[in-house]
Amino acid sequence: MNYFLLFNLVPRYDIDLNFLNKQYLDLQKKIHNNNFVTQTGKVSEINLAYKVLKDPYKRAEHLLAINGFDIYFIDLKKELDQNELKKILNLFELANNCKDRESLFKLLKRVKKDQEILIKILSNKFAFQLFSESIYFTIKLKYICKLLDHIKQRIEYVS
Repeated sequence: MNYFLLFNLVPRYDIDLNFLNKQYLDLQKKIHNNNFVTQTGKVSEINLAYKVLKDPYKRAEHLLAINGFDIYFIDLKKELDQNELKKILNLFELANNCKDRESLFKLLKRVKKDQEILIKILSNKFAFQLFSESIYFTIKLKYICKLLDHIKQRIEYVS
């Protein structure tokens, strides 16, 4: 299913998140005003679609999928060059070796900047429908998102 159409959005990477939120709430109200018991599957579908479109990585993955590029059938390790993979793994190791929250927050800020740059690149690639090139940056974004989650977990863990 094309989640963009569910929320009356043009299928593109750059979306108006405020409009998405409004559409989501409107759909929730419609379903709850109708017979909620018979709409449980629809509620789940709307919730999933909302989570996918709200997340930059999942949105890229979905946009690729609806354009015929299923990222699950791509050998991720072959798509990312070894230097990029090493850089990301080194950042994971750096996060693991950070002993204080301040260092982790600095690393988090640095990786968030990398994420913002990737999102801008993806936005450009998708705008020009360069789907094959978008695969590389989507995979890289996946690793960066996992790294961000890891750093956030480390921040909670380190006192």
